[in-house]
Amino acid sequence: MLRQATPGRLDDDLYLLGDPQVPVFLLDLGEERWALVEGGLSRDVEAVWADLCRWVGDPARVRYWLITHKHYDHCGLLPYLCPRLPEVRVLASARACQSWQSEKAVRVVERLNQPLLRPGQSLPDAMPWQDLPVQAIAAGECLALGPGHCLEVLEGGGHCDDQVLFHDPRRWRLFCGDALGEFDEQDGLWRPLVFDDLDAYLATLGRLQALPTLRQLLPGHGGLFAGTLAADAAESAYRECLRLCRRLRWREAHGADAGRLGEELNQAWEAQSRDFLPAGLHLSSMQRMLDILSRQAPPLG
Repeated sequence: MLRQATPGRLDDDLYLLGDPQVPVFLLDLGEERWALVEGGLSRDVEAVWADLCRWVGDPARVRYWLITHKHYDHCGLLPYLCPRLPEVRVLASARACQSWQSEKAVRVVERLNQPLLRPGQSLPDAMPWQDLPVQAIAAGECLALGPGHCLEVLEGGGHCDDQVLFHDPRRWRLFCGDALGEFDEQDGLWRPLVFDDLDAYLATLGRLQALPTLRQLLPGHGGLFAGTLAADAAESAYRECLRLCRRLRWREAHGADAGRLGEELNQAWEAQSRDFLPAGLHLSSMQRMLDILSRQAPPLG
């Protein structure tokens, strides 16, 4: 199966918890130790908790929680579930850890999660973000999580300034956050999500193309990708990013501004992510990306 996008068991050691559009992944590390990957949306706290308890039993067995980056849909569960996981350590980049010490950054995460709550939903008590049991990690480290799980930390710049990726070379598996963008479920392509730096985004995709052929790709949205969808993903994402750059430069060469293209991208792409993006965020994100591309994209020719 090229893609698995339903909650439950994905592989012998791998599970998907909660909403496949904004998943949390669960790893069985052996020796009654478990790890989580990705931090999801605040609204999914009870669904993720129920799935976690189904597979793990004792929450004290969850020892690690790996976070790719600080965006609201990748860390929203932390202050609600960490109090229920007495032995957990949150592993994230230094910049992500620092952001959770900032009241301004925390308010952004909470503000973007709030409108996504279901009708009548209220959130459980939370621990202060500043008290999260964090441990900063960096690209180049190898995380020895269990006897059969040593994950390489890879730099994942371009989408944001704090993203790291987790590569399991033993299983040809990559947890890639938003480094590849968002998978277009209609066209089978990767939509660019360049929200920080184009050069870093393309450099990340170049490094990912140099990895041994992947068998499993687990992005921050959409479940598990396998087979050619995993093996060709980085190349596809690189190509589609350059295609958008050329599209923008062509428009500019003919006197059009980026604003109209941003509206077109929003109209074409917004529906797929509507359930986990607050109103207006997709359009502003497209405008931000095109502003970055207008400054950094290579010229035509």
